[in-house]
Parts: sequence; structure tokens; C-alpha cells
Amino acid sequence: MGGPLKVTQLTAKNPDEIRVVSISDAHMSPFNPKSWKANYWEHTRDGIQQVLNYAKKVQADAVIWPGDQYHLKTPARNPLYFVSETIDLLLSSGIPNYGIGGNHDFKMGSRDGLKGQPLEILIKSGVFKLLDDEELVITTGKTSVKIAGESYNHSKAEGCRDKKKDGADHLVVLGHFWFGQTTGEFFGEPMYGPDWLGKGEADIYDIGHHHLDQGIQHFDGKAYIVVGSISRTGSHSNDLERRPAASVLTFKGQNREINAIRPKVLPIGEALDLEVREKVKREEKEMKAFIENLKSTNLGAADPVQAIAELDLPKEVQDRALKYLEQAESE
Repeated sequence: MGGPLKVTQLTAKNPDEIRVVSISDAHMSPFNPKSWKANYWEHTRDGIQQVLNYAKKVQADAVIWPGDQYHLKTPARNPLYFVSETIDLLLSSGIPNYGIGGNHDFKMGSRDGLKGQPLEILIKSGVFKLLDDEELVITTGKTSVKIAGESYNHSKAEGCRDKKKDGADHLVVLGHFWFGQTTGEFFGEPMYGPDWLGKGEADIYDIGHHHLDQGIQHFDGKAYIVVGSISRTGSHSNDLERRPAASVLTFKGQNREINAIRPKVLPIGEALDLEVREKVKREEKEMKAFIENLKSTNLGAADPVQAIAELDLPKEVQDRALKYLEQAESE
């Protein structure tokens, strides 16, 4: 990347206000997660479509996406028909889409892993603009909003905090990292809180990655949008309790308002097979322990895949372990 970013200027549809709709962690996929009994893609697409229809109804100036548009970061598991359907979905509102990539959108944990991924096709189609490459400024005669962001980068947020207002009345920054009440660590990765993020120039941080709905929080004049994933993959315990949400940001002069919007979704009992989900969780826990044991006992192996290959295991056990590793890397 490097060098100054391209700045795209848009004039707001309404001369008195600017309105932006945000959809986080869409996790679009043509395949059902293990514990789903309903059609995951149809249900996910319907929820996103409801939000896009709302954006069109309220004449939003842009739809912004804080990462993890796709669920599986393996090109072979995102057929062309499915990627084409996601392009049609984003085009359906007639509103420009801007956003960042999440850990599910890239191989290798950073923008360097974009090549060949479905998000790259979305970008090349022209329906999605990556904020790593450009920044968006929306203006009326009375106010201006700058929207910037940085894609997932090994869970780091320095690039997000360093974004500049450059004279705009409001700065919205999209990031994909763990967010908490205080800066620290979460599952071995850095976690950032208002005590650290608040030192930047952003007025609003729109944060993806943490599926838990932490709501819209306000600290020292800054807002933190952490409403969680618009989808429910079933891989997180809070999927059983929360109702997916998106958010709408409205700017009038120096004032701003942020509200959550919630599409209609299937009751959890109709979407997920809860008995299967518990079985899957038990199996994953057992397989994780098994692989950790392999890593500790087979010290000559450089990685778990090599460890599995070097041990004299039945083929069905090897296949199961390798399949688990592949799935774990996509989550």
C-alpha cells in the first residue's frame, strides 16, 4: 500500500443530513455450518437483504462493512454462482459499498492474503471499495463525514487509531479486532479499549470481529459500535441468545446519532440443531486436545500437519485431524 490514499467525494442525497448503514461480520457462505438445520445461506442472505432494503428506504448515502464479509477463506469452497449471488445482493440497494476485510476474508492474517479470495472478486467487480485503498468523504452544505479504515492485520489496531480527520466534521473508522472495556489481551491476541482507541482522532469506531453484541458505547465524546455479527454461524455460544443487528449512523451538522437495527430472523431452535451443536463442540474439544498432544509429543515436527503425517495413525484418524485443522483455520 503506502503513499497517500485516494479520496472519494460523495454529495449526500439529503441536503440536511448524512446517513450511513453498517453491516458487520456477514459471514456469507453457500454451505451450512455443522449445527445448522435451516438453509444458512438463504437465511443469512435474507437478513442482509432486510438491512439493505432499509438502507434504500432511508436513502442512505453508503453501506459500510467492518470485515468478514465471507465465512470460508478458501476459493474452492466459494463457487462462482455463490460469489455472483453476493455481488447481486450488494448491488440490490443501489447504494455504494465501502469496507475492510476481516480475518475470514484473507489468508495469512492480513491484506497480503487477498489474492484469489472471494472478497477480491467482490472488489474487482466494482461493487465493493476497500478502505485500505481509498477513503470516503460525504458532504452536505453543512457538514462532512470522513469514513476510513484498515483491514484485519494480525489483530492489530494501530492503523485504525492513526487515521486523521483532515478537516472533516466527523471521522468514522472501521476496524476488525477484539474490543473490550480496557486494553489488554483476549485469547492470546491484543484487545483494545476506549482507553487506547480514544487517543485517536476518530469520533466513531465501527468494529467487527467480536460476534458478541456489546451494543453502541460512548466514552469521552467518542462512540464505539460493537453490535456483533449480522449472521449466526453457531460457532459462538452467544449465537443462542442474541438477535443479530446492524446499525445506522445519522449526521446533522455537528450532531450525530447511532441506532441499532435488527432484521427478522428464525428462532434459534428452528435455525440450529442444538443437540448436534453440543456434539460438534465436544468433538472439537477432543480433537483440539488430540492435536495439542501431537504437537507436544512429536517434537521433530514443525507444525501440526507434519506431526499428523509423521505418526503411524489410521488414515481415517489422519483425515479427521486434517479436516479439523482446515476448518479451524477458516474460523
